[in-house]
Amino acid sequence: MNKGTYSAAVVVPLVNMENGINLLFTKRSASLREHAGEISFPGGKIETGEKPFDAAIREMHEEIDASVSIFFTDLEPVFTIVSSHNVIPFVCGINNSKFKLNEEVEKIYFLSMKDFLSCKPKTDILKYGRFKIQSYAWDFDKFYVWGVTGRILFSFRKKLTDLQFKNLVYNKMG
Repeated sequence: MNKGTYSAAVVVPLVNMENGINLLFTKRSASLREHAGEISFPGGKIETGEKPFDAAIREMHEEIDASVSIFFTDLEPVFTIVSSHNVIPFVCGINNSKFKLNEEVEKIYFLSMKDFLSCKPKTDILKYGRFKIQSYAWDFDKFYVWGVTGRILFSFRKKLTDLQFKNLVYNKMG
């Protein structure tokens, strides 16, 4: 795993469904203080003394009541200027069960790997105060992903170009 200081961790969840492997996204509740209404991956802040992977798993369980069936890899950390978090993403297969959403999650979305791989990201320049942030944005049929989640998706897509990693995912999940 990558070494460094992280303040938040997320799971990039892969779910085996009837139509194949899907990515799971959450829509954050509009009432949240940070990143309200945004599309994200399950996860959150790392508590004192907690390891990043443990925090990601704990947060995912709290948010959507899911558990990890297989850990694949971590991805490059991403920094969010808006909330000052250094986020480490972990790619994991999760159990396909009935998800129970807590008050932080308004909705979940599933995106097939086929639809993900056929979508081309665009580059957005976002303004935040005096800063300009370059971000990858993805316009899927039912939702739009940008910011940290967009950058994590770009990193995941790059990882999937590694044939060995792609075969591992499809062999273990399919």
